[in-house]
Amino acid sequence: MDIPKIAAIAITSTFLVILVKGRSPVFAAIIALAATSVMAWFTISGLSTLFTSFYTLFETGNIEPEYYKSVIKVIGIAYFTEITSALCRDAGESAIAQKLELAGRVSVLILTVPAVSQLMSVIIEALSLI
Repeated sequence: MDIPKIAAIAITSTFLVILVKGRSPVFAAIIALAATSVMAWFTISGLSTLFTSFYTLFETGNIEPEYYKSVIKVIGIAYFTEITSALCRDAGESAIAQKLELAGRVSVLILTVPAVSQLMSVIIEALSLI
């Protein structure tokens, strides 16, 4: 992932939106949407490296695939929730954004219950050996 390119797109599109917004709000929105789409494309293309690294880490550690899937889902929920709540805030709906963030946190907690349960079992078993 190339952060300087993404940052350059963000700064350039922000200046363009500021310049155009007074004359044509619709065109400013189109510029913002196009810039967001290009930045999302660069970001998503970097995710394959992340997923491959996680898979290798879990595979070498003999960790069950269920936990790998849970980690990927948690990451996806976190990013999706953050992006969507930012869009809600940008639209002036901070109350909706807060509820969305709460729903995202609850979803993450629900997904982590099996891993936390397994961890607690291991800790209890280890403590019983002492």
